[in-house]
Amino acid sequence: MLIISVGMLPGFLPGALAVQLAQSMGIAVARIGFVVGVFFGVSALSSPLMGRLAERLGWARAMRAAALTLGAALGATPLVAGRSSRSQR
Repeated sequence: MLIISVGMLPGFLPGALAVQLAQSMGIAVARIGFVVGVFFGVSALSSPLMGRLAERLGWARAMRAAALTLGAALGATPLVAGRSSRSQR
């Protein structure tokens, strides 16, 4: 249950903190909303495929793969955010 909660935080926190993020990062609130919407859209579209993959791999291997993928995505976020903010200057 904990890994599911942690996996959903990247989608919910930017939505809840959109105004503060927009002010501190200098980006539009609408862009944050768009990114959060894309996150949930991709999650919805990929759920059936990932469910079948999890059934094939087994739950433990699927959860490890999901945690590693989430870690890589969250680790790359500052790189993308830094590149985006430099191009807007």
